[in-house]
Amino acid sequence: MKTRKFVYVSCYRRFVWVFPCPFPQISTKFKMSAMRRGRRFTLRSLEDMAIDKIVENIGSYKELIQKKISPPMREVLFDKAMKRPEGHHQLWTALPYLDQHRMTETLTYYNFPSIFHSKKCNKTNMRPDITMEEFFQYIVQFVPNLRYLNPLIECKCFWFDHFVNKPMLEPSSIKQICQMQNLTHIEFDDHLYIKFSDFLELCNDRKNLEFIESDNVLLDMEPHLAKMSLEALSSQFDFQNYEEKDISMFLITLKKTNSDEPDRRASATLLSVIFDIIPPNLTHLRIDILFKNEKILVRCAPNLTHLRINIFLKNEKLSAQCEGNCLQCILARFGATLKYLYICYTMSEGVELTEISLKNICQYCSSLEKLEIYGSFVDTDDEELTSFRQLKCIRWMSNIRDAQTISLKNILTLPSLEDLYIVAYKFDLGDTEELFERIRNREILTNLRKSKIKYLMEDDPDWKLEELHATINSVSPHGDVLSIYCSSPYDDSSSSDN
Repeated sequence: MKTRKFVYVSCYRRFVWVFPCPFPQISTKFKMSAMRRGRRFTLRSLEDMAIDKIVENIGSYKELIQKKISPPMREVLFDKAMKRPEGHHQLWTALPYLDQHRMTETLTYYNFPSIFHSKKCNKTNMRPDITMEEFFQYIVQFVPNLRYLNPLIECKCFWFDHFVNKPMLEPSSIKQICQMQNLTHIEFDDHLYIKFSDFLELCNDRKNLEFIESDNVLLDMEPHLAKMSLEALSSQFDFQNYEEKDISMFLITLKKTNSDEPDRRASATLLSVIFDIIPPNLTHLRIDILFKNEKILVRCAPNLTHLRINIFLKNEKLSAQCEGNCLQCILARFGATLKYLYICYTMSEGVELTEISLKNICQYCSSLEKLEIYGSFVDTDDEELTSFRQLKCIRWMSNIRDAQTISLKNILTLPSLEDLYIVAYKFDLGDTEELFERIRNREILTNLRKSKIKYLMEDDPDWKLEELHATINSVSPHGDVLSIYCSSPYDDSSSSDN
């Protein structure tokens, strides 16, 4: 009888062994379809098959997991169970007995992506399998060493209403977080709401807290009471940051840095209620001006050193709310202590704003060390700016819609200038013979370390700038400190800081 080689399967020492053996020839029509498609079967150990079977029913074993399975094998079971696309409730039931997080210090929803985030994108079965409440309960009982808590949530993985109705941290969740004795860092992302009163409870209850941040804090108490509560936290957190997100909703960051100087920051529009709740000792402030001549509600900030002003004007027909130039009012109120000033001006066509000059800025901000200007409403004047005695850095980019001429002859006389970056259409060097002579005699620009000038060329290049380049670099003890470039006004590189 004609025979052909086939296989004989033997199980020995938990592995599958394959041996050739004689077997009657089988008709082609009875061959397995997988073999007909040319597939090969993967040989697996009995151990792998046993692990798969345990993982499939892992929720039913509970105490047996700790009694019968060694810690290294529990880790294998945990990794296998985490990779399964189904059976999330079984894994959650078995998780305490797998004992994976006794020494864990950092835990987020991302540690359990298959449990908390459904991968389906239709409206059916879009809720997470495990609630946030259960997640916090697990941490309190089985993650005693947790220090970093960041319960991130991906809204795109939840049901449709979750896009609009973000979950609010319930009082029960706040109490559970307060029970996490070793917690030092808490971060709530943009997909969670927390009430201001609950935020304060976490800060006051956790005395060893070093960092807490929430993207969406809802004000649920009177502003003056909120302000008193935040002032009471000043000794606990030397870094504080407040940002306006919406009406009565803010981002708040509190952090211990052990710095010698407190760092207090705020970011909002001029009309924001945030200035009614934050402590008065601000050091950094960002103001967004949305309407012309907005009324200034910001209280005095005697410790302010950094000020960023963003001006977005879109509608000239809006009624004025106060007299005078809004920008000058802001500088008059806060300029005396400033070390850094940033001004960015964006406007729609047809909207005009009263210009402010470098001389005006100098009058209000005599202690300034760094000035950044983005836009073309700041004017240069004919007077020297020698009263800007501490100004070391200027970065100025003109608006490409306005062919503004910048007076370099005044800027180059700044006594402490070290860093210069300017982009404009045209530059006024004044009496170049006198200017170049002062440079050669080392009367000005003695501290210059680096500088870059870009002119947005439409016609012929400015040869006076080339001569300025040669004159400065020839006498500088620091090598080539000035670079000059020309480019098209609509070249992307002309609008970036290179």
